[in-house]
Amino acid sequence: AQSFTYEPDEALAAQNVWIYSPLLFLPFGFWMPVYRYELGSRRVIWNFPVIGLKKAPGWGYYMQNTFDYDLINGQSSQFYFDVFQSELIGKNRGVGLGIKHHYQVDLKQDGYVYYYRLFEGRRDHQRSAFSQSWQWNDFLKTQVYFDHKDAIRISSLGQVKSQQAKFDLHYDELGERYDFLLHRSENQISRYQQYRSVLSHQLNNQKVFTWTSEYTDNQNADNQRWKNALDYQYLFANDFRLDSDIVYQRQDNQRRYGPHTDEGLKTDFQFSGNIHPDINLNLRMDTFL
Repeated sequence: AQSFTYEPDEALAAQNVWIYSPLLFLPFGFWMPVYRYELGSRRVIWNFPVIGLKKAPGWGYYMQNTFDYDLINGQSSQFYFDVFQSELIGKNRGVGLGIKHHYQVDLKQDGYVYYYRLFEGRRDHQRSAFSQSWQWNDFLKTQVYFDHKDAIRISSLGQVKSQQAKFDLHYDELGERYDFLLHRSENQISRYQQYRSVLSHQLNNQKVFTWTSEYTDNQNADNQRWKNALDYQYLFANDFRLDSDIVYQRQDNQRRYGPHTDEGLKTDFQFSGNIHPDINLNLRMDTFL
């Protein structure tokens, strides 16, 4: 842009704008006399489009467009309109449409919904997502999230077919904080899924403990893995502290010379502190069973 004009809390305007996007080794762009980007409460805004060439057999050029509308808690809702060239769908041109809408029910509930679909003849390609949070009181907040993908990528190689779901809980009162997470993810192409839970406790920004439990199932490799870990910290008087790390792991492998199980327990204890202004004490003990 040749020049910019800033209107505080209103808009940012650019004059004599040249939008550039490289395609192959040739410069490609277009000129706009004025481009205005709204700040604060906004109407509909067309962002700079993304233009490119997908270097894959049967694919051609694409253009991805994003339109911002509304503004809730600093988050813009968006509408997506994409066009592309592909011989794989039995026609020269394809279209992708989507929306991500942020909402607020009241001062204690907000979230968003997302849906995108690529229109082509052979099969559906779509992605959907949902997020919702609840502020129960001044100390407790929960959030749920779900995401489903079954789509090809317009701007890059590959295909995505996956799901994930997540639950978060946060409790923070007078410097004492607890966080709890439940998470499940699945990749249907690689036939891999994972279940994970995490519980952590902090006191005045100092870690007290973190407990993690995981289970993974890799069907392509015919193995399952369990992991439980506890990371614990205890503070004594005179700035002495004990750090403990306990990890239990087990893996069942069906392809390693027949059914086989690897199992182990690892511990790491470290006691540290200052016994004199010039002398530091550090005792450590590791075990592996």
